[in-house]
Amino acid sequence: MKVIRGLNNWDAEIPVGSVALGYFDGVHRGHQQIIAASVQEARRQSLPSMVLSFEPHPLAVLNPEAAPKLITSFTDKAKLLEDLDVDFFLVLPFTPALAATEASSFARNLLSRALRTKHVTVGYNYTFGHKGEGTPEKLTSYGQELGFSVTVIPPITINGEGISSSLIRQLISQGEIAHVAAALGRCP
Repeated sequence: MKVIRGLNNWDAEIPVGSVALGYFDGVHRGHQQIIAASVQEARRQSLPSMVLSFEPHPLAVLNPEAAPKLITSFTDKAKLLEDLDVDFFLVLPFTPALAATEASSFARNLLSRALRTKHVTVGYNYTFGHKGEGTPEKLTSYGQELGFSVTVIPPITINGEGISSSLIRQLISQGEIAHVAAALGRCP
């Protein structure tokens, strides 16, 4: 897997088969499902797969007091993504300017024009664009207009609760290591 920091370091001549969008802190079982579906779609198209993420965590920019303690370091996250057979890990700096980008511009300028993606995979609760206005439903609509398809992965549950990075942080704080391992799909 090749790690690329910043869109200016991406070779725009390479069309991407499928992009998995998200922050992917912890690369838990839900994230693994999103990434596996994305990689599978890219392989079906005989094009590269990509995970598109951001640094720092968006809340560190939007609301620093609410920024979470991260489950995985950048290095650990990259290793976990590589183990999932991702071809490219594109990391964009999360800045106030990126946060102000309208969802439609994100889809048009980044996904369609810069990455020339054929497919995007997201989780059921993924939001993007200014104030999180972009939803999986809007992304699907943008994709129909711009020529890429979208897969939305439903929640993966454990004990009836949707697995999320927030849930894992809570389980860690409670010392529930067995539940953390079950949610991560590996030993923490």
